[in-house]
Amino acid sequence: MRLRGLLGSAMLLVAAGCATSPPLQVSDETVPPAVVEDVRPVAVYLVPLDDFNVVEAGRLARQFSDEFGLRIKSAPPLSSRRVLPFSGTRQYPAEDIVAAVVPMLAGLPDRAPNASYVLLSNRDINSRSRQFRFLFSWHDPISRVSVVSTARLQTDDDKSPYADAMLATRLGKMTRRAIGEVQLGWARSPDIGDVMYAPIMSLRDVDRMGATHRP
Repeated sequence: MRLRGLLGSAMLLVAAGCATSPPLQVSDETVPPAVVEDVRPVAVYLVPLDDFNVVEAGRLARQFSDEFGLRIKSAPPLSSRRVLPFSGTRQYPAEDIVAAVVPMLAGLPDRAPNASYVLLSNRDINSRSRQFRFLFSWHDPISRVSVVSTARLQTDDDKSPYADAMLATRLGKMTRRAIGEVQLGWARSPDIGDVMYAPIMSLRDVDRMGATHRP
């Protein structure tokens, strides 16, 4: 995904002496803002797999840290290359992705005792039962791990100038939903205006459903 953002700040200090005093020097040195380190345990790790944009994972972590008031951090990319797709397809079992990655999660630093993990991948996923044709996401409440896939959040024929923005919006909804599912215990909702709307059957449902949760 193409990422956009500009960060910048400047401070100008102006001082003047009285008529009988020599003029004070004006400093043009830029004073960077103080950085306050968040020392809280990490409540949620966003974990990009080896096929996902690391920069985008970091952006999402910052966005949801501010939104939820939790320490949400992006992890280094983890490999799931040994996971094999279903025979004759390019679709991967979500359960196998989680099983491959969970042992590596124990090495992430500063984890809270009840930490949750959202695995971000571009791979097309499904459950082993293959009850549906595909899944946008899959959740394991026991290990507190979700897998969010971008594979079905975009279409190959979408060449519009808004394609990147639409993908970012859809990914944001599904990541927010995953955090709500595995970390906050949000229940599914029949309300299409709720980000926890279920069942999601199509990309149109993702676009129609809300971006926030209504407890």
